[in-house]
Amino acid sequence: MTWEVQSRRARQTQSKLDAKLTTYSQYVSELARGIQPVVPSSVSAAPTFSTPDHAVAVDINGGSSAPKDHTAMETDIQSLLVQYSEEIDELSSSLNDPLLPPNTTQLHLVQRHRELLVEFEREFFRSKTHVRQTLDRQQLLGHVKQDIRYVSKVRCCFIVRLHTHVATTGPSMRQKSSHF
Repeated sequence: MTWEVQSRRARQTQSKLDAKLTTYSQYVSELARGIQPVVPSSVSAAPTFSTPDHAVAVDINGGSSAPKDHTAMETDIQSLLVQYSEEIDELSSSLNDPLLPPNTTQLHLVQRHRELLVEFEREFFRSKTHVRQTLDRQQLLGHVKQDIRYVSKVRCCFIVRLHTHVATTGPSMRQKSSHF
């Protein structure tokens, strides 16, 4: 494969990876703000968002709607990172031809691709960590909210029972107890 073809493939993968990371970052941002993002079935498209109570993915390919999660996006990004790394290695190995020494532009391009790969990996790791922390926090707060609702429900039931008991005992029982 020629240098130009390999370089074009690396740029295309770089572009795809950049788009996927941007979508994933938007997902993380919306998740952190408390809006339940929904990942479309076509992970390359931008996510759609809905309220937390009605989180359903919209399948833009015409299929049925179903809740999605972030792992599909993460898997897609990880495979693109591997692909990009392999393409950079191919570019680098093509420069090792003793019959055709590389020029400075080619060396600079390979170096820039390596730098971008490191930046992409760092951004992905940071976003992935943020997703895990946000989901853990939401799960913890969800349990606390459930406990609060349970206590409120029990308290309400107790008050209703007490009121019913007082109403059914009638005024005669209350008057007898006041004579003591």
